[in-house]
Amino acid sequence: MTPMHAIGGRREAPRWWWWGLAMLVALSGRAAMATDAGHYPSHPVHLIVPFGPGSGGDFLARLVGARLARDLGEPVVVENRPGAAGNIAMNIVARADPDGYTLVLGNAGTNTVNPSLYRRPGFDPIRSFVPITKLTTVPSVIVAGPSSPVHTLAQLIELARREPGQLDYETLGLGLSSHLAMVEVAEQGFPGFDMQSWYGVLAPHGTPSRIVDRLNADLVRIVHEPDIAKAIVDAGQQVVGDTTDEFAADIRAGLARGRKLVDQLGIHVD
Repeated sequence: MTPMHAIGGRREAPRWWWWGLAMLVALSGRAAMATDAGHYPSHPVHLIVPFGPGSGGDFLARLVGARLARDLGEPVVVENRPGAAGNIAMNIVARADPDGYTLVLGNAGTNTVNPSLYRRPGFDPIRSFVPITKLTTVPSVIVAGPSSPVHTLAQLIELARREPGQLDYETLGLGLSSHLAMVEVAEQGFPGFDMQSWYGVLAPHGTPSRIVDRLNADLVRIVHEPDIAKAIVDAGQQVVGDTTDEFAADIRAGLARGRKLVDQLGIHVD
């Protein structure tokens, strides 16, 4: 029974009793959180995709997400949140609870170009996220129209040298990876040029390392499973599956390159 004291004609519990009750509630909450963390996952995991349905990123998220759900024993819900070149999705995840239940499928644009292209992207590419693993790389491809006299890369290089400043090219949009790839082509020259995009999974900053390590191990194993790897290659992507440290280092290198190219072009989006 609750101990009571008569105060001004009313009976109230002593202060020490209320302090004890508050402490019990706090300890119970911490115990519940520890139990939940010890059994990750205990409910569905959401994988946010910054691209629309049917895109290369959407395909990869659903392919890998279905297999990850099997391994985790809980559904992996793929959510398409396109817009603002991926910034909407990145901000959703940057502000999510760091509990392993909200992840994002980032790419070279969202994580290494947008932070320089946009003056206020709303997130920090390093401080807002924990890299889990780069899943795939996506090679850049140069194509020409059927009436073009150019049929090989060697012919394109020769034509560009013969008629400097006379060739026009089209990309998917200002500041996107396809645009920046051609700018870096023009600067370095084609021989030895390497410009690839990528897709990788990240979690909000502060996600426990135990959960990050678990997801890394599962995802790396998944992308190397024969049927998954074949589906990835058939879709024009290349399997990677690296460590969290390797992925983090690659993002930092990409940020430096993206910043240089954006500054060179002098383009920014408010």
